[in-house]
Amino acid sequence: MTKGYNGAEDFDFADWAQDQNTEEFRAALASVYGEEASNQFVELWNNQHISVQGDLVIAVAADDKEAADEATATLTNTFATDLGTFLNSATEDRMPLDETIAGVKAHETSVIDTFQQYVSGDYEMSYETYRTGYAIMFDIGKD
Repeated sequence: MTKGYNGAEDFDFADWAQDQNTEEFRAALASVYGEEASNQFVELWNNQHISVQGDLVIAVAADDKEAADEATATLTNTFATDLGTFLNSATEDRMPLDETIAGVKAHETSVIDTFQQYVSGDYEMSYETYRTGYAIMFDIGKD
């Protein structure tokens, strides 16, 4: 997100790496839950996560608060709910629905906060928030 916001020369590489990461997620899910589930994940991931993060970057760069708020709501509400529901279903309730949604929402909130802190120039807090958000992902589904 920061590379897009900064217009970094290597943004295309970061975008390519993100696509590779998505494919690794898809393959891992396919190996456990099947192709149909992995394709559902990719659709959700690309349309409600990756592209919406891009929308947030564009909105913040344009100082468009309404669009930024809309992207934030999609990430923390729609995506968190839909991914949490997907994971709950794929794991046959082994990942409790409410806890999984809350975990995804907490992670997405940390991603947004990390980005906003970076944009505001608070790099130290951005780094700390990033580390916290990274750790949240390991807690989702842990029990």
